Amino acid sequence: MKLYMIYPAKADGVSVTFEAIYCSSDARAKRRASAILGEHDSATKVSVWQGGRLVASRGRRSAGERPSAAL
Repeated sequence: MKLYMIYPAKADGVSVTFEAIYCSSDARAKRRASAILGEHDSATKVSVWQGGRLVASRGRRSAGERPSAAL
């Protein structure tokens, strides 16, 4: 299991929180990141990091989007 850091960010790029999770794969971490983006109404994007490696980053497609699919 690898440690991933997930950062939901506001429109100005500031992330006021993060979630540290252990996952068996990048795909699982990306699915969790999509769920986190859906849980944070003020977030406009989410980034997933594993150590110094950017795994994925994506923004909302629309203001009211509640993502359920993977990044």
